[in-house]
Amino acid sequence: MAITKEDLQKVPEPYKTFMQALWPVIRTDEDGSIVRVTGIPYHMIESIVADRHGYSQTQVQTLSQQLQARGWIEVDKFGFYRPAGQGIEALRAINHAEPVAAVPELPEF
Repeated sequence: MAITKEDLQKVPEPYKTFMQALWPVIRTDEDGSIVRVTGIPYHMIESIVADRHGYSQTQVQTLSQQLQARGWIEVDKFGFYRPAGQGIEALRAINHAEPVAAVPELPEF
């Protein structure tokens, strides 16, 4: 089943942020990069979600458990996270729904 814009609007921002932290796994797989990112360590995801939403470690773990229960992410035996199943499709949709920000000019001093 394809993820629609309406589906994405129903996903709370903290879940989107968690999934966006996993984007390097998809990006390096899609662009044929020599160096492939196969997983993101938990502490990096926790830091991103905590900084953006003010969540505690327990709250980030709850997000993780919810995403795992839905099959959107997997965790390997070393604690590295990666998108899985419908989470891959959702992550692509989330990232393509976000407008690409233009890089501002660096002023002369």
